[in-house]
Amino acid sequence: GQTVSFTPVISDPDKPNDTLVTQLISAPDSATMNDEGVMTWTAPEDTLFSSQEYYFSFSTPGEDSEQGAIVTEKVRVTTNKALPIARSGIEVPSGQRNIVIADFDGDNKNDILTTDNNWRIMLLEQQNEEAKQKWLYPYRLPTNGKVVQIAAANTDADSESEIIVITESGVSLINDLNSEAVSVFTSETKISAGTVQDIDGDGIAEIALLHGEGYYDDATSLSVFSLKDTTKMLFETAVNDTKTVHFANLDDDNQLELILNSGLIYDTKDWQNQWAMGTTFYSGLMTTGDFNGDGSQELAGIRDGLALYSLETKSLLATHSLYNGGTCTIAASNLDNDA
Repeated sequence: GQTVSFTPVISDPDKPNDTLVTQLISAPDSATMNDEGVMTWTAPEDTLFSSQEYYFSFSTPGEDSEQGAIVTEKVRVTTNKALPIARSGIEVPSGQRNIVIADFDGDNKNDILTTDNNWRIMLLEQQNEEAKQKWLYPYRLPTNGKVVQIAAANTDADSESEIIVITESGVSLINDLNSEAVSVFTSETKISAGTVQDIDGDGIAEIALLHGEGYYDDATSLSVFSLKDTTKMLFETAVNDTKTVHFANLDDDNQLELILNSGLIYDTKDWQNQWAMGTTFYSGLMTTGDFNGDGSQELAGIRDGLALYSLETKSLLATHSLYNGGTCTIAASNLDNDA
């Protein structure tokens, strides 16, 4: 295994020029600290899992020779071992658009990617007319918090799709079913919703996130960036009463629009606001589709009931009453093969 050496230093932010003497509390086997305070440790060559974390704990003297603060740091050791096989129960997702159909292993057969919207990411396949778990990501994701949104995108032009996972604290990417997830974006505020789409046709996905410190999962900020460069924001703005965000083409051009359940619609070419509808889908439930056969998509959402809007005419097309409080999700599909 590889040998690492480091000198643990603890500093007080109120006294940046002072360094505190550290005392070793606990460390992995074979770790030693010499009289100069240098820690030396050789990572094990044979590990149980393909990735393991090892913890080092240090303390600083407190007042009157009592033990002061304890600081714990971790070192992650990765090997060439395959990911461990993991299985769990199957639960349906609680968030919208968290069932994704794509080929994730390059066998030219589609699988079902889904999540429990807590911490599990899994693939399902059909066996004897029954859904069976085919794959489960075995580790904790590098971006903390619950799973907010999952998506599929081909980021490297191979035969299988990659898995994008938006969590409450960032965005993780799983390049293939045998690779560990990597963090591609970290948010300083809590993420409450997100959507993924290649909005400019360059083969690289863009991601829109709702995040902030708002109560009841209402975001205060909208940020859009490309996986090409997650440090450069394509668009940022403040938002209110916003729970969900979605990409779709709602007019007769080729450019997608970015739709917020708060009633704001932005063009993704110049990020100008195309329409402020003046209404909010408070439940966050909305979808798009060509509902009247005119060749353009319309926006449908749950307000007091079902409401259908057209961006092209900037008008309310239709409403339909629904049982109060009885709508869990909304989707659009052609069930009778008409236009």
